[in-house]
Formats: sequence, structure tokens, C-alpha cells
Amino acid sequence: MLYRTALTIDCTDTEQPDIFKTVRGGAASWLDSKGYGVEALGSSGLHQLDASTTLDIVGSYSPDGDEVGLRLQFIEQRAQQWTTTLTAVGPDARRTGLVAVELECQSSGSVPPSGPPRVIRELVAALPVIDGLAPDAGGGWEAVTRLTDSPQHITAGDVDHLLEVLTHQDRRRPVIVAAQPYQETGSWTWRTGKVWEGAAGFASLFLLTDQAAVSAFRREIGPDHWVAPGSVRTYLPGVDPAWAADGYRHRFLTYQRLNDRRDEAWRHIAGGVQEHTLDSPVPERLAGLVLLNTRPAALSLQLQEKPSSGHLDLAEARGEVSRLAGMVSVRDEEITRQQRMQLSLQQQLNDANGKLTASEASNDSELAEHLDSLDLLDRANREINRLRVLLMSLGAGNEAYAQQDSEDAPRTFEEVLGRLSFLPGVQFTGQRSRTLSLDDTDTRKVPGWARKAWLALQAPSSYAEISTSEGFNGNFLQFCLRSPRGAVVISGNTVAMVESEETLNQWADERVLPVPAQVRPEGEILMEAHIKLDVRGSISPRIHFYDDTAGPTGKILVGLIGRHLTNSRT
Repeated sequence: MLYRTALTIDCTDTEQPDIFKTVRGGAASWLDSKGYGVEALGSSGLHQLDASTTLDIVGSYSPDGDEVGLRLQFIEQRAQQWTTTLTAVGPDARRTGLVAVELECQSSGSVPPSGPPRVIRELVAALPVIDGLAPDAGGGWEAVTRLTDSPQHITAGDVDHLLEVLTHQDRRRPVIVAAQPYQETGSWTWRTGKVWEGAAGFASLFLLTDQAAVSAFRREIGPDHWVAPGSVRTYLPGVDPAWAADGYRHRFLTYQRLNDRRDEAWRHIAGGVQEHTLDSPVPERLAGLVLLNTRPAALSLQLQEKPSSGHLDLAEARGEVSRLAGMVSVRDEEITRQQRMQLSLQQQLNDANGKLTASEASNDSELAEHLDSLDLLDRANREINRLRVLLMSLGAGNEAYAQQDSEDAPRTFEEVLGRLSFLPGVQFTGQRSRTLSLDDTDTRKVPGWARKAWLALQAPSSYAEISTSEGFNGNFLQFCLRSPRGAVVISGNTVAMVESEETLNQWADERVLPVPAQVRPEGEILMEAHIKLDVRGSISPRIHFYDDTAGPTGKILVGLIGRHLTNSRT
């Protein structure tokens, strides 16, 4: 498979063009540009366009006669066999349809280079293609963003919308953002134009239109995720502006490289989003769609091969009908068996692709986290070296390099609970049983979770100590992002200070956790703030806490170290 994209179509507006008519029209225009007649697009069946080119059209209809599925397969037999397939499915319960375009090449040798079929851009221009669905305030669904055949222009006033698109948890496709350069050149314009052309239908496209927009975007998203004037950046799903290390995942190309005629890296921008889409699982509604011609070719051939005597008596006619009915029954059984086999194989492929996608996302997250840890380690080492130089200047060289005995990091949550007394700024108020139950879950992951929990708990303890002794103007997340001198911090990506409105409306009671009576007479309080120890899987442990540094305890109260609590995605 060279190219594949499954376009989600917003069908909520009854004034929008019909999906199937639009697909037929786009295919007709595309075939016309290749020099083929288009009169065959209205009828199902196999059409021979020339000696080496065929077009197979198969439709599916409801009992009421409404079209619910369509597949157009265009095959060119040249030095290689090129197969372009367009598949369309009508609206589902959420009023979204699907249109998939695939290009394959079968060759005994190397496959010559080829761009994505132009029909993709035509369909994106003609249909309301969207990325991601999220619940809206009215109980329905709304799109995260639109896919367009040219970039959506972003002014300084539109930056909030772009930031919302980039960070939305329901976005599935990449986003490409270009920033207008100080001085636009012909080379920059031509190359970015080719990027838009190649990425249409594979990513959502945006252009920061002027320097005011570029500056506003940098202020909002921060220095690790911004786009410099003249640069082009590809944002994968899951952008976290508060996590510096996350910036490494979102590749960019500078203005200088885009203008360097010897540098061909710009070609990989569209190629990257095309590959991302190709690796994504096929939507179930498309994977499970099986469309067949009503008159199988094999049966037609058998009918043609039987000679006719020109005259049949009644008995012979009945015998012929019986023979043909038997052939149809055998053929139906064969088709059913092939359908089941195809569905089974497609399901296996989807499962494998889903696991691969999840694995790659997990690897990306772990890599970014590792880079973040390396940054923290580098800062710690530099601080150690500074203090050693200071001690040596004071004549305490022996103390500067003295070795201190320390325990290994805990490997179980039982060990974590046993060490909490060494964290003066933290008080555990939760149920030990809920924490200890984690040790009985995934034996492969528990040691890593326990280490991360221990390291994570040192940060709120440090925050409490600094807040009560020196004072800190901000919450725990801001503490981690600013990292005051001498502080122990964790990645801001692992910290959430609030829950979503939907989560609180339905499951707030799960987050009402124990606190001392001196904090609340009723002995419990809502703890929205939490630290994430994992982001994959059904367990994904969390540390829920309440900031009482300005209250009677002067500490961070930890009400839960346990499994991920219920939300809309669990």
C-alpha cells in the first residue's frame, strides 16, 4: 500500500452535498483528467476502459433503496499494476460518513515514485472533512477541526483556536503549521505550496499569516513548541505545551532549509503525515464493508459456455432451472465463505495495526519522558558541580566528594508507603489497601510504577517545604514548570490540577477523598489534582492530592495512590 486515507465526513448539515454523488463526481473528474470516458460511473459492474484499464463499480443499498455503500476500483495494467480504490459509507448514528482512498502498486521490481491520487484533494475541497469528534454542550458531537485542501489562515486573534486544536485529546491526525516569513521568496512559496498539496487529506493545515500571529502563538504555546517565522512544523496528536521534552516529537523545518535549493528535506513533511495516516488502523465501518456485484463473473462465464439447442421442452427447462439454481447456491456459499475469511483477516490486520499504533504512541511518550529526565539530571549535575566548587573554595574539599549511602528506589507500592515518613511535606490520608492492591496487578509494570511514584512524591514534598518556608507564588504545576533553585520537580506533563467538567458531572464522588478533620470537619474533600504514573492501559495509576500548604497542616495531602479513576475514556 502506497497511500491510504480514510476521510471522516460531517453529515449534520442537510445542505451539504451527497457523499456518493460527490465521490462519483470527483472520480469522474479525476478519470477525465487521465483521458478516460466517464459515462460508465452511473452503473455498477466491471467496465473495460481500454485494453489494459478497468473500472469496477459496486454499490450497496438499503431495503428502502437508499445508497449506503459504494466502491470504485480503477486498475491500470502498465509495466506495473496500479490500483486506486475509492470506498464510501453513509452516515452513522453520529451523522458522520467515511470516504477512503487507497493506492496500491504491484510490481516485480522497484516501485516508481508516485504522489497521492489527485482525487483526494478534490474530495477534501468538495466535502466537509473533519478530524476528531468530541461531545458538545448539547449532548451531540462536534468536530475538533476541518481538513482543507489549502491552509486555514490564523491571525493573532485566532491563536486560541489553533492552540485548542493542537492540544485536543480527540485529535487523531497530524497538524502542519507554517509561519509567514519576514521576507517571502519564490522558493519558500513554491515548496510550502507543494507541502499543502501533498498533505491535503492527510493532515489539517494552518498558516500563521503575519508576525503578530507568530508572536501571539509563541506567547500562548511557549518556547518549546512554537513556529519561528518562515518555518514549518508538524504536530503529532497529544501536544503538551507544558512539557518541554514533548517538543522533540513535533518536527520542524527552518526557513533557511526551506530556501536552500540543495536541501530536499521539505519533501519529507508531506511524506511524514502520509506515512502516519497509512499506519493508522482502518475504521471498523470500512474494514467490515464487503460489496459484491450482483452477477458474479464466474457464473456469467458458465452461462455463456453452455450451448443452446434453440429448443427446450418443459422437463428440460425445469432441469436447466434446477441446475442453475444449484450453481447459484454453490456460488453463494463460496461468496459467503470468502466474505467471512476477508472479514477475519481484516480484523486480524486491524488488531495488529491497533497494537502497533498503541506501542508507537507509548514509545513516543517514553522517549519524551526519558529526554525530560535527562534534562533534569543534567541540571542536577550542574548544581552538584557548582556546590562542589563552592565547598572547595571554603576549604571543605573532602566534604565536596564524600560518598553518601542511599537506598535503592522502591520496587513495590508497599515499599513506597513505608518510606513516606521520609517526605516531611507530604501526608498520606488515603486507604493503604487501595495502594497495596497495585502490587497485585501487572507484575511487569509495578516496579516502574513504584519507582515513578516515589520520585513523583518527592516533588510535592519539596513544594510544601519551599512554600511554607520561603513562599512560592503559584500552584504545584507552576512550581514544577518554574523549578525554583533547590527544588525537586517532575515533568509538568504528568501533572493535572483539574478534571474535565464531564468527569466531575458524572464521577466527582470517586474523587472525594479522606483528609484530617482539622482540614474539613466532615473528613473528606474533592481532590481533582493528580499525578499520572502511566498514560496507557486500564490501570494507569494516579496520585490524587490536595494542596493544604496554606492550611492547618502546611502539607500536600495525598488521598489516593491507586488505579485510574473513572472518566469518559476509561
